[in-house]
Amino acid sequence: TVFWTALLEGDIERERGRRDAARVRYEQAAGIAQERAQDQNWQRNLSVSYGQLGELAMKSPAGQRDVAAARNWYQKALAIDRALAGVDGANNVVQRDLMISTLRLGHLERDDAGRQEPGSAQERAGLLAARGLYEQVRTLADRQATQASDDAELQRVMAGSLLHLGQVAYALAENYQDEEAARARALFTQALDLAERRPEQVLQHASLQYD
Repeated sequence: TVFWTALLEGDIERERGRRDAARVRYEQAAGIAQERAQDQNWQRNLSVSYGQLGELAMKSPAGQRDVAAARNWYQKALAIDRALAGVDGANNVVQRDLMISTLRLGHLERDDAGRQEPGSAQERAGLLAARGLYEQVRTLADRQATQASDDAELQRVMAGSLLHLGQVAYALAENYQDEEAARARALFTQALDLAERRPEQVLQHASLQYD
């Protein structure tokens, strides 16, 4: 379809480093989906296009990165995914989309926190925002795992959320003996325990970098 062609061409332009051309194609895809957004399938397509616009803004060279724009696109995608999950919570594809959108926003908040003055209120606020989002991913994965305990993708999501939560706690720790440091160690231990049970499914993919 025209939508998927525009999205694919946007991906190609992005890989070639042609950010402006990629943005035009992604925006075209978003416009097509927006016109048909009364249909739930097209709402998902709209979320996908918003997510790609967010990826373009966030994963550009450092000097061209636009965190505010990326946050806006990620939040729009997440709002759609949450609404779709509320309507069709048993749909595994919808749940996966929701986890990806939440995870992307968590990564943005953690990355942005790392660019703030160490020990500042802004850094702490960003880390706490990331923690809240990673906790949501963990909860979603745990809920899904009760229905499909052997799902390799969910095992990766669970391990990744534990690792990300541990990294946030480590960044919040003021010394190796405080509560956040202890929390980080506990979370890393849980992630390693999961990896030991399913190493072939977890260790190679626990970073959960969705594109």
